[in-house]
Amino acid sequence: MATPTEWVAVNACLVPVAGLDRQEVVTAEGLGTPAALHPVQVEMVEHGGSQCGYCTPGFVCSMAAEYYRPDRADGQPGPERGANGFDLHALSGNLCRCTGYRSIRDAAFALGAPAPDDSLVARLASPAPAPVVSALEHEGRAFVRPATLTDAVRLLHDDRDTVVVAGGTDWGVDVNLRGRRAERVMAIDRLPELRGITATADRIEIGAATTFTEIERRLDGRVPLLAQMLPHFASRLIRNTATLGGNLGTGSSR
Repeated sequence: MATPTEWVAVNACLVPVAGLDRQEVVTAEGLGTPAALHPVQVEMVEHGGSQCGYCTPGFVCSMAAEYYRPDRADGQPGPERGANGFDLHALSGNLCRCTGYRSIRDAAFALGAPAPDDSLVARLASPAPAPVVSALEHEGRAFVRPATLTDAVRLLHDDRDTVVVAGGTDWGVDVNLRGRRAERVMAIDRLPELRGITATADRIEIGAATTFTEIERRLDGRVPLLAQMLPHFASRLIRNTATLGGNLGTGSSR
């Protein structure tokens, strides 16, 4: 049976556009139309949660990802989880100084379950696009996505100056704020050899390109220290893409 799609909210400013080669992206504009708003957009309007044009799309996309989370109804309500199962941590990383957060929280907690005829629900029942091998070039710079770990090692051997990127939460900041550029960037975030978690009675193996969100959900409290640390590590948007191997490799303190 094919694995259904799960949409994940990410910081668009940290994702290299070349990394989306033949992939699927849903933006705030793609959720609804002016004549037929998406339920998330409706609740944001009705509860006065909309802010400036810079902040609102981020909140809407994060809220939509949580709206469609398959196990959203699980768990007990609490200060940060609504009776509808909405986890407010899904909105962390977005900032608003226009209307504050109370109205946004109210909009999130007012959301019901997706309607059976929701076209996006039907889309989620199908598998996500598989990662593809990429070799894109522009003005003398290249972005590559190898098929296997062996290919990645060979490419790195041939060009030691290649910048290796997984989640991009470090490199993306350097590109955006420090103007850094590389002659060649190689994405390893979807290499099957570097992904996944294997757990036995006395051993846990975590793939270097496994994201912090995946680690958090898969281990589900099995390692108490990680369970305590992960909610305080950056924001959900960062944890959705940041990888364990990448942060250890760069010694990131962000």
